[in-house]
Formats: sequence, structure tokens, C-alpha cells
Amino acid sequence: MAGNVDSESRPPDDHRAGQETYVEAILRTMRQPLVVLRRDLTVERANQAFYTTFQVEREATEGHRIYELGNRQWDIAALRRLLEDVLPSGGAVTDFKVEHSFENIGRRVMMLNAHQMDRGGPNDRILLAIDDITERENLLWELEGQKEFAEKIVDASRDPLLILGWDLTVKAANETFYETFQVDRAETEGRMIYDLGNGQWNIAALRELLENVLPENNAFNDYVVEHEFEDIGHRIMVLNARRVDHMDLILLAIEDQTEARRASAALRESEQRYRTLFEAIDEGFCILEMIFDDDGTARDYRFLQVNPAFTRHTGLVDAAGRTMRDLEPNHEQHWFDIYGWIATTGEPARFEQSARHLGNRWYDVYAFRIDAPELRRVAVIFRDVSDRRAAESALHESEQRFRVLVETTAQAVWETDPDGSARPSESWDRFTGQSAADMRGDGWAEAVHPDDRERALREWRDCVASERPLGIELRLCHAGGGWRWTYCNAAPIRDADGRILKWVGMNRDITRRKEAEAQRELLLGELNHRVKNIFAIIRVLVSQTVEGRSTEEAQGILLGRLDALVQAHALALESRWESVDLAQLAELTMRPYRAERPEVIEIDGRSVKLKPRPALSLSLVLHELATNAVKYGALSTPSGRVTLRWRLSDAPVPKVHLRWCETGGPPVVQPEEKGFGTQLVDRVFDYELGGDSKVEFNETGLRVEACLSLI
Repeated sequence: MAGNVDSESRPPDDHRAGQETYVEAILRTMRQPLVVLRRDLTVERANQAFYTTFQVEREATEGHRIYELGNRQWDIAALRRLLEDVLPSGGAVTDFKVEHSFENIGRRVMMLNAHQMDRGGPNDRILLAIDDITERENLLWELEGQKEFAEKIVDASRDPLLILGWDLTVKAANETFYETFQVDRAETEGRMIYDLGNGQWNIAALRELLENVLPENNAFNDYVVEHEFEDIGHRIMVLNARRVDHMDLILLAIEDQTEARRASAALRESEQRYRTLFEAIDEGFCILEMIFDDDGTARDYRFLQVNPAFTRHTGLVDAAGRTMRDLEPNHEQHWFDIYGWIATTGEPARFEQSARHLGNRWYDVYAFRIDAPELRRVAVIFRDVSDRRAAESALHESEQRFRVLVETTAQAVWETDPDGSARPSESWDRFTGQSAADMRGDGWAEAVHPDDRERALREWRDCVASERPLGIELRLCHAGGGWRWTYCNAAPIRDADGRILKWVGMNRDITRRKEAEAQRELLLGELNHRVKNIFAIIRVLVSQTVEGRSTEEAQGILLGRLDALVQAHALALESRWESVDLAQLAELTMRPYRAERPEVIEIDGRSVKLKPRPALSLSLVLHELATNAVKYGALSTPSGRVTLRWRLSDAPVPKVHLRWCETGGPPVVQPEEKGFGTQLVDRVFDYELGGDSKVEFNETGLRVEACLSLI
């Protein structure tokens, strides 16, 4: 019975044939690709627009599942989701966007509309309409790229730029405009140009240009406008404007020529009128199209566009449309890598470049990607900085020569203002440890020894007042501790008119020379003192030797003692020693005083190697202590005794700790003033031997404790 009902409801065969002819006519005449799918997604029919657009054959299409078409190129995830998930739930889908790259026809952007007919019935079919919008999408990308390019040119411009609406309200401005005219963004955008800066832009000449000249001519060029601004003063501006009719905008470029026109009237008259933004900028400008290998390596780039400044700077004539490899076959690969990286990542870059195709000159280069990433286009702006680099190189070379000269002749170099006020100096800081802030003005005097400070300030001020060079010896505090003698000399630096620009001075360390002079004075004094002491010792030796002895016996003893004394002095004064053993030095120095009674002087200490100069100084001290002991101390009486001991310590600095102790002699009284012997001990240990000393005049006998550095 159901069969009879179905048979009665089916239209006559001639009607179905007519209907199919009608559908076929629709499919044939549609320019939009259409596909009719069965329930199992096999292609029942497609129109000629589909075969033409996607370059497939009818035999390889009808009767095949849509995913199998074109060697499975139609097996697209987004299409599966449309047909298997979205469409069954709704029965119809409109404007479903799908992007896919086909093997033969490349990348395509498609807008799909699908309708499921007679769902579950005998005529269950899917009608799939495909709208190829690839070209439209590409045009949109190109438009976005052009917009971005225009924005970057505006931002990169060194001149102030304003973008105005037809009603002369400010739509946008670049940073140069805000910096030049000292206005805020919030108080600029959305306001009429005449209202900016409390009405300071309500300029009659500007009104004439914008309201009368521009509407009639679509543009005006190189109009000079002079105006007095409240905050920035008198300005001479060159105005250029363009109407952008299709966007209802006005581009106003403002060139501030105030300083240039003041500096040179002749130059002002000879300057060329400013052209459009792209043509007028002095910087070289070009647009590159990167060319990549299959592995992604940038192997070349094509010049799509260049400005006249590009040709002028590079010497590359007729570069537009040609590749870099055509113009320079041996062009360095690393430049392709840099521009390829910019095109791939979209990150801008700024660097300085020198290459053969740029005439071996140096250029400051700013490069950024424009347009869509797949177009791989890079804009490059560059400025000639060869003269600046040459000047920097010459200055660096000059500074290097001056630095070498200064470092070989001085330890501290400094500068002052014309009035003599000191400026911060790194080398002064390193030498004295005085900070830059503390040095300013006359603060440097705090680094001078108190005994030299008043003299240094007086002579320095006299030199500044009389404009004569300075030469003075003074002591400076040292960053490593203590005071160092320096010779300070300074002279004024003058300009071409003879005016003092600054003072330059240097301090040379002359501590060794001063020490040598002091040592010489010490040795002369010691020599004079020692000669007197030697005669005194000889006198004591003679009296002690001859008393109670025969002439022959006394002569032998006396000669032995004199020989020991000579040996000790010979050892102490031998200037070519590589090292001197402290024990040997002590034995030889003390031998004349313990010749007959060794027990009166006890020597106890391990072997220690001393350098010649400390050994000589130490021998003087021991000799002086022994001489004083013979004349006034423990060795002046038969019961007196002397103990000389030392020990060695290793940390943190190797040092010798030495003790001289007298007992059994006459009572000792603290002298009111330091004698030569005490001064000698203090000076030798504290100043020459890098240690310290303590002299105690105990009632039971003299006691000296001292240490000396082995470094």
C-alpha cells in the first residue's frame, strides 16, 4: 500500500526530465562554482565554473567523494567540519570562510554556502556554492600594508606632520609636531587647528591657505609663514599640504626653517622647494622585495621603488625593478640575511652599514617590513654619516694618543672650569679615592695633606688670577692608604680669541724621589752620627781592652773587635746583595759587642731572607741600639745583658716580629725629647720597612718591639 502511495506521489517521468533540464540550465549558467553532493558526500554534479576555477576533470569528479578530488586536495579539515558537523545540525550554512593551498592553483580563500535539501527523503542532496574571494582578500591585505606604510613614513618623518579632517579638526599628528611646538596630544587631537595652544595657531596666513588656496588647488607647496608663538618664540615655517579626497583628509607638513634662515640668507634663497614627502626627504629611501630559496634562505632582493636621494647616495642608476645580484653580483650575503630576517619576523632594525654598492661610505640605516608578511617587502631609509664617523675616528685616535701620553707621565689628570672650579675626574678618583661630588669646586683640597693644603690653595688661586701655569710639589692622599708626594703642573686651554676655556692639570707621583732624598739626608746624618759613634765605640773598646791587660794582649783583643766591627759594616753596606740572612746580619752586627763575653747578647731567631735595602736599614737600627747599650745601657756595666729575638708570621702578610730587651744595666729614665736613636727606629720601621715599632724606657732596661714586612 505504501508502494502505491509512493508511486502516485512521484511526478511523471517527462516532468522529472524537464525539472532536471531546468536544474542543469541553472548549473550551466551560474558563474559561481556549484556542487551537488549526495548523502554520502559523493559528487553527483558540478557546474562548469567549478571545473574551470579548480582545474579538475568531470570524470575525476562526479561519482567521487568530495574529499578525494584532485589527489585528495579537497580533504580540508574546515570543509569536513562544515559538511559533517555544522550542516547536519542546521540544514543550511552561509558565509563559511575556508582558506586552503591547492597544488595547481595555489592559495585560495573561499566563502562557502551550503543547503541540505529534503533531509532524510528520497531527494536528500547538499547544494554547495563556492565563492572565490582570494583576490578581494589580497586587495584588503595590500590596502592594510599601504596604510601601515603611510603611518610609518609619517612617524619616521623628521618634519612635523598634521592630518586634518575636512572640517580642519586634527585627526592625528606625529611625535615631531608635539616636540617642536610643545603641545600635548590630548589637547591637540579632535580640536580645530586654530584652537591649538590657546589659539596660537589661529594664523591669518594659515587660514588663507587652508580655506581658500587648498580647496581650489587640491594642494599647496612651500608656503612660508612667520609667526610669534607664546612658548617657543618667533618661527619661520614652510608649509606643504595635500588633499586626500577619497579619505576626506588633509596632510599638512610643517618645516621649521627658523634657524636655517637666520644662519644663511644666501643658503635660504638657493634651497630647493620641498617636494612630496617621499621625493623631498634627503635620506635615501627604497622598498625591497625579498627573494627566498626553498629552504627559507634570503638569496636576493628586488628594488621595487627608490627615491632620487637613493641614487645620489649609492650611485646605483636605474635600480628600480632590478635585483641586487644584478647590480652587485658579489654583494655580501649577510645583508640579505638581515633584510630577510626583517621581512620574516616583522621586527624593525637600525644599524650602520658600509658596502661597495654604497661607495664605501657609512650610512645610518633604519629598515622595517611593510605590507603583509607573505609579500616580504622591506622599506629602508638611510642617512650618510661618513663625516661623523671620520670625525669620531679622528677624535678617538687623538684621545688614544693623549691617553697614552698622560698615562705614561701622570697618575692623576683633571680639568677645571675657566674660573678654576674642579670638574669630576676618574683618574683623580682612582688615585685619591675622592668621589666626583667631593672634588667639585675647591673640594679637591681635602685630598691634599693638611700641611700642604693652604700653600696649594694659595698658589692655585694666584695662577688662575694671573692666568699663568702652575708647578708645585704637594702630598695627596692615596686610595691604597697613606700619602703620596706628587708634582702638580697645570696650564690653561684657550680658544682662537685667547679666552680660557678650561684648565688641564696632572699630578705625577714623585714619592720614590722624595723618599730617596729623605734617605740620602738620613744616611748623611747617620754617617755623621756613626762616625762619632764609631770613635766612641773604639774609645770604649780600647779602655775596656787595655784595662788590666798587657800591651800585647790588649792589642790582639782590640784588633779582633775592630775587625768584627768592620765586617758588620761591610755586610750592611753591600748594595749588590740579592738577599741577606737576618741571623747572619744580627751575628755580624753584634759580634764586636760580644767578642769576649758572648753571653751578654743572646740572639734567637730562625733564618729569614731580607732584601738588601731593608737589611741595610735594619743593620743601622741594630748598630744604633747596640751602640746606645754600650754607651748608656745594659752593655755599659758588667752585669748587663741584651736579648735579641724574632719570629715570622705568614698571615695575612708575611712579617718579622723583632724584640730587643736590655736587663741588668743602670736605671733607665724616659728622655724629654726623642734622641737620634729613637727617631731612627721610628722612621725605619714605620716608613721604610712597612711595619711599626714601640720603644719603652722601662726602669729595668730599654725594650723595643717592632715588625717589618717581607713584601
